[in-house]
Amino acid sequence: MSSIIRQTPLLILISIVWAMTSCMAVPRVNTPLFEGQQGTISLRVFAEPMQRAQHPVSLEPHIIRQVLKGLHVQDTQTILESALINNNPPVQAFTENEVHFLAPHVIAGLEKATPEEEIIFQVHSTQSHHTRYTTGSLYCSDSTVHVTIHGYHEASKQPPLLSRPSTSFSRPKMWTMSFQPSRALINKNSDIASQTSFPFHFTIHLPRLTQTMKQNASPISSESPSIHKELEGLRESLQQQHRQIERLENQLQTDSPPPLQQ
Repeated sequence: MSSIIRQTPLLILISIVWAMTSCMAVPRVNTPLFEGQQGTISLRVFAEPMQRAQHPVSLEPHIIRQVLKGLHVQDTQTILESALINNNPPVQAFTENEVHFLAPHVIAGLEKATPEEEIIFQVHSTQSHHTRYTTGSLYCSDSTVHVTIHGYHEASKQPPLLSRPSTSFSRPKMWTMSFQPSRALINKNSDIASQTSFPFHFTIHLPRLTQTMKQNASPISSESPSIHKELEGLRESLQQQHRQIERLENQLQTDSPPPLQQ
């Protein structure tokens, strides 16, 4: 009887701790925003109760498009495969159509999200009559965009927990991921293309990204006058050639003998 009495305070303490832990746990509420053939977008409460984002926020469409276009993937290969097959260069993770689909929904989600929520997206692509799924999340904080890719071109809607190498020659594709331009990244040493396992996470500094976009655009605008001059020169050259052809045709008609009369 005495042992039961001694154990009772311990059981009560365990019950109190369990109740407090249960109260502190925040359910990950998912709020759908869009669902269609191309993919789904929703808002989801952060897994960490204390995590916060700077939402709602309005971002320019060209900024979000550049963030999505900046994500690049590359198929990794074993040493044997690399000896037999040339490595494929990195390519955009999202096609132009997928960027066109995602960008407006991501912008709308950021404008509706609360500081406790992030954007969850899933893109559906069809390859050889099979649907592939790319899943990720995105949120804004302190002039940065945090992008996480949980799965890329997976056969299932649920991405794998890890991206493990395989010794099988016919193994599924494994991926590395990078962001371009890399100078727009924060914590560059950990965010460059050396990432080789899911989830891939990138912290993109928006002022740096905007500055890089302007620098990349400026050479085009500065060279545009010379391009116009070159075009004008080509037009003038074509006109001279056309006039010369007409002159030769007229001379040929003048010098040709008259037709014989029957």
